[in-house]
Amino acid sequence: TAGPSTRRVIDFSDIENSLAILPTGQSGNVFSPYYKDQTQKYLEGGFVKMMLNQQEIEKSKNVLVLKPAKKS
Repeated sequence: TAGPSTRRVIDFSDIENSLAILPTGQSGNVFSPYYKDQTQKYLEGGFVKMMLNQQEIEKSKNVLVLKPAKKS
């Protein structure tokens, strides 16, 4: 097979308690510093808590800003 994979544990009784892990890391871009940043944890059977609570997300340090390309 080809393409990204993921391992998830979804707690339907408490959705905010769900876990996930990406073997290629947060970024699939091999030039990104976040490429393979979860690989070791994945190999060890570990997980990362999924941020599904709106207040928790808003407190996050990270912001993604998407800007359309300028017309040439």
